[in-house]
Amino acid sequence: MKAQDEDIKLIALLLRVDDGEQSMKIVSTYVAAAEAWLENAGVAIDYDDALVRDAVAQYVGRRYDDPAQVQKYGSGSTALDALAEQIRLKQATFAEVGGTS
Repeated sequence: MKAQDEDIKLIALLLRVDDGEQSMKIVSTYVAAAEAWLENAGVAIDYDDALVRDAVAQYVGRRYDDPAQVQKYGSGSTALDALAEQIRLKQATFAEVGGTS
């Protein structure tokens, strides 16, 4: 499930980003990139999962706070990669037992 307006507003609130039109457009763009990054890592996007929200917020925060550093070194980090793996494994486990995350 892709981010809805309320999901994007929550990510901005978590990062303490003002809710101005320009800032929200940037956050929205980075949220879409975070979702694509997580999907490429094998994670299903589910904003009801606190870990998914946290991973998106961390990704957006890195991009928003220091875009030049991200451009130089990439968007990922060891902690963010580990979080994505933890979510993926959790989702895979729930899928095997027929549950939901």
